[in-house]
Amino acid sequence: MTTDLGSYAFGTFSENEAELERLQRQASIAWPIERAALRAAGLKPGMAVADLACGPGILSRLMAEEVGAEGRVTGVELNTGLLSVARALPLTPGGSVTFEEGNVYDLSNLPAGCFDIAYARFLFQHLERPLDALAAIRRILKPGGRLLIADSDDALFDVVPRPAALDVLLQEALAGQQARGGDRLIGRQLAGLMHRAGFVGVRPSVVSVTTDDIDPVSFLEITTSFKVELLPEDRRAWARDLLAETYAAARDGALYGSVGVYFTSGVVPE
Repeated sequence: MTTDLGSYAFGTFSENEAELERLQRQASIAWPIERAALRAAGLKPGMAVADLACGPGILSRLMAEEVGAEGRVTGVELNTGLLSVARALPLTPGGSVTFEEGNVYDLSNLPAGCFDIAYARFLFQHLERPLDALAAIRRILKPGGRLLIADSDDALFDVVPRPAALDVLLQEALAGQQARGGDRLIGRQLAGLMHRAGFVGVRPSVVSVTTDDIDPVSFLEITTSFKVELLPEDRRAWARDLLAETYAAARDGALYGSVGVYFTSGVVPE
């Protein structure tokens, strides 16, 4: 089985430990925002939840606390390195969570119609075949079950002060992700894709996250550091030098950043 899909390949980063730390920090910092979106989507105790592309499993465990002992969370991850990290973390008191190796294009190892909610965070920006993934996810949801997707759209990203060359970096990262089969502008497309895949009651919303919510350095680490890996190797030193300037402004308290995250949900018809 391949260990990755689309434009994300953990294990190939120039600094894999730093990327793992970024994933873990992202999950911990963003949890209050994601918890609110999940509760608005209907997450409650006793539910069965699929956490798709769960990475190191931080969110799986936090969702297990939400559904409690009567519920269950199944974390699904294709990358075997991340799956090992997820399985090695201690279990969360009061919740049931298991981890399965799984391909979002083919979830046939999971029973059909067995989940109340499926959650996919920052997954669809990496997928070359989002409609195929939506079809596979729809199969594992119960009639009336809901899919919630959280993903980015780089058109909603900004920092002030903004180095002129940052636009070049963002465009090269966009092109680099597209070359790998992903799309950094996926957020605005999610509602239409879910409608095409047969979901009903599709509702897109945008949540703004700023450096008033997250400290400026963490904001850059979560939203921007990954983009360097999308560039050709001979452009990465230039990109790191550029980001060093932006990080300096963040440390001095001069930087203000904002990003919009799309939360889009839809229901399987009953």
